[in-house]
Amino acid sequence: MTISNPFDTDWLDIQKQLTGCSIRQGNDKQIYLVANRSDFNFDASSAIIEPHKNGLYRIVTLLTPAASSNVLLPTSELSWYKAASTFANQFETCKSWRETLKLEIDGDRREQQFVALKLSKNFPNYERMWNLLVVPASERISTYPHPPHVSIRLSNSVSADVARLCQYHYSVAASLVHAKNHLNRATDCDFQDFFVHLMNCCERVQLFLFAWLVAVEKSHTWSDLTNDKKKFRKEEWREETLSQAFSSYKSQMDDFRKAHTQAKTARNILVHGPELPEFGNDPETAKQLRIQYIHQYYEWFEAFGLKETKVTSLFNDSKKEMRQNLTKVLDSVNFLWGALYLSLEDKLKANTFSWHNQSDMQSETSGNLTDV
Repeated sequence: MTISNPFDTDWLDIQKQLTGCSIRQGNDKQIYLVANRSDFNFDASSAIIEPHKNGLYRIVTLLTPAASSNVLLPTSELSWYKAASTFANQFETCKSWRETLKLEIDGDRREQQFVALKLSKNFPNYERMWNLLVVPASERISTYPHPPHVSIRLSNSVSADVARLCQYHYSVAASLVHAKNHLNRATDCDFQDFFVHLMNCCERVQLFLFAWLVAVEKSHTWSDLTNDKKKFRKEEWREETLSQAFSSYKSQMDDFRKAHTQAKTARNILVHGPELPEFGNDPETAKQLRIQYIHQYYEWFEAFGLKETKVTSLFNDSKKEMRQNLTKVLDSVNFLWGALYLSLEDKLKANTFSWHNQSDMQSETSGNLTDV
């Protein structure tokens, strides 16, 4: 026997209308109606209920066993769980629905800025990865096959590893939005802040790649990677570790490393070098004076292994340098994201990637149930 449209009825006499079930209280103090899986549909096998009077219990939320009769999921999480499973198991079927979602409409405020600032022109694979990885991890997909109309937050059923991966994916875009805003203003302060955010983007790309190894490749655990804090903070260790782990993406990693190094060089010049004084309003005179000044105090920059010609170029055409650095980072990360997208797509088609962790779901709601 199944519950048919339970929310059409305010009160149900559980004892009379259902058989093969028991009313129990979980460790969370919630009252559960626990049904035998063989007697009920997947959609309505149990429910969170609340005692009323005269032996009546109100159905508050439907639940269902996910992997065993002891695992219960709230309705909202069940909807997500089923939709995410459908998405993975019927990948091509879901594709047309997935492609109706657009970052400029269905993303959050910062992601919409990402599109408005035309960052997607050089980095279109950000939206493709968002569509493939983040949308199914969020509550948007719980309405499949209907248009999404719920919160864009991540589902509670998403594993911690996948949630971390989605967060770093979003963080890469946020850093690029901040950098582009500084480029568009291009005052003296924005010049320095632009490169700080661009470097922050590159560091978040590295964190995304580490999270990818954990959530997608499952070749590492996050604690294994980060337990040794001193080692993890060393850029040389991070670069070497990622280079080895992503050796099959050598071209993409080499491009990103070059863009990262160029941005880091500019950031070091601006953050660690001396501040150049104002040299008047005449552009050509100011240019020549800056060259002389840089040459005179070059040892400041040389300590960081920076070439004098690079320093001169950076200060004499700052907006051009900003645009070139941004384009290099965008192009290299887009190249890398494209390869990772294809890898994730293959894993979804082969059903070797999941957004949830079965053991996580069991630990959330199973516990000991005691008869009421």
